[in-house]
Amino acid sequence: MKQIISFIILLLMGFWGNAQTTVGAIRWDGWTGTNNSVGQHGEVTLGQDSFHYRVPFYGKIVGPDSVTINACQQSIMDSEINYAAKAGLNYWAFVWYAASSGLDQSRNLYMKSVYKQSINYCLIIEPDNWITNISIDSIVNDFKQTNYQKVMGNRPLLYLLGYSGILKSDVDSLRARTIRAGFGTPYIVEMRVDGVLNTLSDLGLDAFSMYAVTWMTGGVTYDSLANTDIAQWNWIAVNNNLPLVPHVTSGWDNRPRHYDPVSWAPDPGLNSWVQQATPAQIANHITDAKNWIASNSASSPANTVIVYAWNEFDEGGWLCPNLPQYGGTLKVNAVGNLLGSRILPP
Repeated sequence: MKQIISFIILLLMGFWGNAQTTVGAIRWDGWTGTNNSVGQHGEVTLGQDSFHYRVPFYGKIVGPDSVTINACQQSIMDSEINYAAKAGLNYWAFVWYAASSGLDQSRNLYMKSVYKQSINYCLIIEPDNWITNISIDSIVNDFKQTNYQKVMGNRPLLYLLGYSGILKSDVDSLRARTIRAGFGTPYIVEMRVDGVLNTLSDLGLDAFSMYAVTWMTGGVTYDSLANTDIAQWNWIAVNNNLPLVPHVTSGWDNRPRHYDPVSWAPDPGLNSWVQQATPAQIANHITDAKNWIASNSASSPANTVIVYAWNEFDEGGWLCPNLPQYGGTLKVNAVGNLLGSRILPP
């Protein structure tokens, strides 16, 4: 009898563990319209008629080679939260920017939203901003927010996009201050691997992940891209026995930045693209990640998946609804059917 009970408990633990796998999506909030140069660049890169299918629901097609895209309104953010809940997402991972950049506007609107508890958030911090522009106290203050994403109980989830210049002493200080604030030690995930596998041990970080697979070219199929994601998970966690947060690349087609180069990134070239995924393919790939965690739970103790991306429209990966004539909510519907769509209260 005891053996039967133990078997049932193990089955339930496996079921609950898989059911509790959280899914987040990256936010890059450069869609500020004419408010700053980054927003202006975004309107230019998606201005070509051939790229109008990427314009989000809050954008407008003005002419054959002209669009306006400005997300910086409270009503738009509230709608985005509603769509994210519809998709069943657990959290957004905001790429952090200082107020002086003008790229913090959507994050601030999220924090002001009456619906913000409907989707949690965490931060992605780049080395150029780490400690220099965002202090340890500021990071811990984010950790204190009730809607900040925690994993493994009470551990605040934090992503780093790069490692050059980051000091272990600062990581240690962040951990100590977070514990003093009453939380578990942060679960810090490095999103750049670059073959430098000693980064985790050198800096005292917890896991690897990736922002996206960006090196696929020549219009290969989306399945080829998804399989490359999976190969990366296995290379990091299985081949090299390192902890992992699986990344799901929902698409890659950087050609808009070839035709209209941006100031903050090199010209990707004309060949930097993968065939667009169907909504079902994206949902299925998220299923791949959840199933991988279920089969490799010891390698992925945070039990979370990070999706590229919510709104990387000009790079080619997004879940956020686009204009109705180009699909509208098809992606959030497909993912919501997988994860369990939620409806916000009126």
